[in-house]
Parts: sequence; structure tokens; C-alpha cells
Amino acid sequence: VSLEDLCYAFNVESPKNALHGSLVPQAFWDGRIAEIASYCNGDVLALMKVYHKMNAIKSGLSINTPWIAPKETFV
Repeated sequence: VSLEDLCYAFNVESPKNALHGSLVPQAFWDGRIAEIASYCNGDVLALMKVYHKMNAIKSGLSINTPWIAPKETFV
């Protein structure tokens, strides 16, 4: 299952907008390292939100239980 599909299923904003995994190699060779880092950071944050919602369901909590964003970014 793709992250984009999981985001759709759990109503999480998908980070897949400007850059896509298939475009990362060319972005690297073009020197767009900050853009790649931002892309990866978006994936990690989206995955954390999906995991939070999956864990809420498993624990019998509401899927709308507030998610608290990390205080630090990964970039």
C-alpha cells in the first residue's frame, strides 16, 4: 500500500505534491538537496499521522484524537 493511499484512507494530507519518488534521482543530480530533504520530511510527518490514526483505532479511541506535532523538524 502506498503512503499516498494510506493518507487518502485516513484523511491525512498527502505530501506528494511537487516532488515524487521517481524524480528524486534527477533532483539530486540537479543539486536540489534541500527540496529532497523537505520531501522526505513530509513523508515522515505524513507517516507519523497515519500511524497515530491507526494506533487510535487499535486502542479503541476516536480516529479524530488530536495529533500533537513534534517540536522539532527533521531537516
